[in-house]
Amino acid sequence: MFETHRVIRGKRGKAGRDRTPDHVPRVSAGPEPPLRSTRQFALDALPFVIMAVVALVAIFVDRGSELLPLLALGPAFAAVSGGVRKTVVAGTVAFALCAVMAAYQMMGSWDNYALDSATVAGVTVAAVMASTLRARRARELAEVRAIAEVAQQVVLGPIPAAVSSVRLAVRYMSATSHAQIGGDLYEVVPALDGCRLIIGDVQGKGLLAVKTAAAVLGAFRESAHDAADLAVIADRIELSLSRQLTAEQFVTAVLAEVSSDGSKIQLLSCGHPPPLLISSGTGRFVEPALPGLPLGLAHLAEFPRDVTTLPFGPGDQLLFYTDGVSEARNTAGDFYPLSEHQALLAGQQPEAVLDRLQQDVLRHVGHALDDDAAMLLLRREPALMPPAPGVNQLGPAGSRGRLAPSGVRDLSAAELAQKRVALGAAGRSTWAARRPPRGGRQPP
Repeated sequence: MFETHRVIRGKRGKAGRDRTPDHVPRVSAGPEPPLRSTRQFALDALPFVIMAVVALVAIFVDRGSELLPLLALGPAFAAVSGGVRKTVVAGTVAFALCAVMAAYQMMGSWDNYALDSATVAGVTVAAVMASTLRARRARELAEVRAIAEVAQQVVLGPIPAAVSSVRLAVRYMSATSHAQIGGDLYEVVPALDGCRLIIGDVQGKGLLAVKTAAAVLGAFRESAHDAADLAVIADRIELSLSRQLTAEQFVTAVLAEVSSDGSKIQLLSCGHPPPLLISSGTGRFVEPALPGLPLGLAHLAEFPRDVTTLPFGPGDQLLFYTDGVSEARNTAGDFYPLSEHQALLAGQQPEAVLDRLQQDVLRHVGHALDDDAAMLLLRREPALMPPAPGVNQLGPAGSRGRLAPSGVRDLSAAELAQKRVALGAAGRSTWAARRPPRGGRQPP
């Protein structure tokens, strides 16, 4: 049995339609910044402010002090906060101020002026070299990161936009620290009786984590079509991982199975953060009464993993996520309060909900994420549900566009006739494709 807790409340909105044919995973390393932020303006102005302060102090406070070498701080700070062009400009300004100040103060010898000018020029050259190396390394890291993200998207791939009455959306937020990619994974496999999905997180980062994620997804894709239940799928993934993982490696995951009509979802937790269910304007985390061990550690379990059925009503939403979302911290060290996020209660389409959730996570952190994060959202659409028992789905002849009590639009007589013709043509095509050749035998 699954227990629910951490109740949150909000308002339910109206359901709409998602017209996207497939959901290609959106990868984002962070929020798109404004044209120029206040912090960036401050960093750009800092070298010139420093040089201006040095010049004003030398003129109005202590004309006899030897402050001209301090002008070299301008290009030094420019190399830290800007590129090569900014560093060269700051060095040029510093050198010009050094000459102007030496001529204005009319003090010291030309030897002192030459020494001060050489100090400014030397620091400027060193700053330009450092800025060039830093820019080159940044380009190399960006290229490595781009290649890694492309490889990861190839491993993950798109998911279907809808399965029966359930609409789906996915979002992948990529961390940028050290150009390392994480092992977050997800997959949705449609089937005749619904669909099966998985979302998980591999321990560690880098190519080894991506290799393990590929192994998990490969075993899931192979077994999701014909496995009897989620426990069998988990066992097959365990068998695949036993050939690769060491004794200290594991994969946290949640496996789910959505029924053909979307009215229920089966969940199997493998040590992964619990999904968040939004139902009737109330949100709650769904956790198993008996927590299961992560994939790769089943040999340490004292009891089998628990598979439980969860009701999934019209308008309900179920959010699967990785620890990159729930453990995202701000500068104060506070975790992201997922239970307090009101965007999930707005009744919008899955894509819009994930857009708002992504923005809120990044706003909470205040910078690019330190760990990759994946989110998979399911929403049951009332408009796609079958009619209630005893309700006439087609309605009386001549009705156009009227909504039946079940939420399904009535069909007019002309529309009904067109559908019957289309169904008849489809049936004849299917029979012709299955008909055995002349002289052959009908397959059993």
